[in-house]
Amino acid sequence: MVKQYFFSSAPQPDLQLDESFAVSAGDKGARYLVSNVGSVNAEIHAREINFYLARSADGPSKKCARCKDLYAIRATAFDLAQDIDLTAEVGRKILIVSSDRQDDLCAETDADGFTAVCVDPSDVVEVAGSIGRLRIRVKNEGRADVVEADQIIWFHPPQSLSGRGGIYDPEVLGIERTVAAVQANSGTYHFRKYIKYDSSLCQYPHKRQDVCGLCVDVCETRAIAKNSSCRQLEISDINCSGCGRCVSVCPSGALDFAPIPRSAFQALRSFYTDTIALILPERIDPDRLDIHLKENVLPLVVETEEFLDECHFLSLLQTTGHPVILYTDRLSELTANIIRLINDIYQRRYARQAIFPCSDAGTLQLVFDQASPIPGSVFEIEEEGLTKREVFSARLSHVVGERDWGVVATGPYLHYGNLAIDQDRCTLCLSCAGACDTGALTAHPQDNTLRFRPSMCTGCGYCAITCPEQDCLRVLPDRLALNPLCFTQQVLARDEIFRCVECGAGFAPAKVIGKVIAVMKPIFGDDAARIRTLSCCPACKARVMLQEQVMEKRTDRI
Repeated sequence: MVKQYFFSSAPQPDLQLDESFAVSAGDKGARYLVSNVGSVNAEIHAREINFYLARSADGPSKKCARCKDLYAIRATAFDLAQDIDLTAEVGRKILIVSSDRQDDLCAETDADGFTAVCVDPSDVVEVAGSIGRLRIRVKNEGRADVVEADQIIWFHPPQSLSGRGGIYDPEVLGIERTVAAVQANSGTYHFRKYIKYDSSLCQYPHKRQDVCGLCVDVCETRAIAKNSSCRQLEISDINCSGCGRCVSVCPSGALDFAPIPRSAFQALRSFYTDTIALILPERIDPDRLDIHLKENVLPLVVETEEFLDECHFLSLLQTTGHPVILYTDRLSELTANIIRLINDIYQRRYARQAIFPCSDAGTLQLVFDQASPIPGSVFEIEEEGLTKREVFSARLSHVVGERDWGVVATGPYLHYGNLAIDQDRCTLCLSCAGACDTGALTAHPQDNTLRFRPSMCTGCGYCAITCPEQDCLRVLPDRLALNPLCFTQQVLARDEIFRCVECGAGFAPAKVIGKVIAVMKPIFGDDAARIRTLSCCPACKARVMLQEQVMEKRTDRI
């Protein structure tokens, strides 16, 4: 049979593995899916395998089982990944932006067959496009000309351009590495589609006003932009660095991380039942961590930790029943905000810290000593077909249980909200329910109610913007109530159905008809028939008006 796993027995010579593992690289042309060493031809070099075998305090039989799990985890992630490899052609036209370093670079790039155009930083007005198709507006004798280039070498570029593909800062890379990068990225340029986007869940498209754009705000490479003319988000895969921040900040789950989509993460979690998960970003070399893993700790390697949102963390916590440990060399403010929220919730409910972020080996070793099971925290649901909000709501409901644990703040990046309503102003027109695209506000015609489920609310405020009654709806943003009422549909407003004075059929909320009558009756004056139509259903309204016209004609004849 074809072996999909290669195992070098050097770190654990007595490990007994099954026939799916090759332990000798006798066939020099063989290719494997996962290997624990980088010296063979494998799709994935899983460095965490040797790290676990060398550092773990687990016994021999458990190490054998866990070693197989680590191979299977990598294979599962590979099989369920939805990222796509893409290419674009990049020419050899270079723009050099510098006030005093142009000559040397021009000479060096010219010698390599590139065509270089030099401009002063003060003359650059705007940069648009992507590597291979960059468009730069440059001041030229009082007007702005457009210069096209494939790549840009820019000494101290603006922060807004930092990290964008095809733009290099020699002050950071050095001249040699800059020129090498320009050379390497010319010709056929390879990039990946990191982000999946479901516009039906997005809170930006087709809204009359901007109520969300968090993904645009956190994207440092400007790979996500708002097209205000057609009210759509535009995603540039070639400019995307794959940091994952847009996924974790998206309140509705419209964005997903293609290398590990939510469905894949759900499958990976199953390997960590009753286990302490140690999350390691791919950029971290575990061999450099001089630590000892206590029993029952298993690494979980992800491409980047920044795509992990509150839903990922909570689902992993409820699968493992243990705290989650995150080792990272650069904890972003966004990820710190997510961790703070989950830890606030767990402190209220379990008086325990749930997630331990660590940035050095010493802290990591201390955390291992503190990590112990969290009683009562294990919980599982079927997530398929549910939105991010629905999954988090169901999981958090289990944490809260039947008691009130107070209110936690969710900002500045995570947005949950509550609503206050003036029932005297509300006419139950239900425009707010039509505007709500998360399912927080829903209409219930069976009992003529407007209902609200706080755990589904993103606090976007579009319901209040849509409401035709002034000061009727008020959003209470960035708060999450940890009580059972947060997860059930509460009656926000109720009304009776107004019945037609002619046929008795119900046709509209009584408050709506009452408001129409109050506005129109003075306008109709003494016209009794027209005033009566205000209290009629559409069918009877037409009949009443026709009858009035017939009577008027008869009167005219007399």
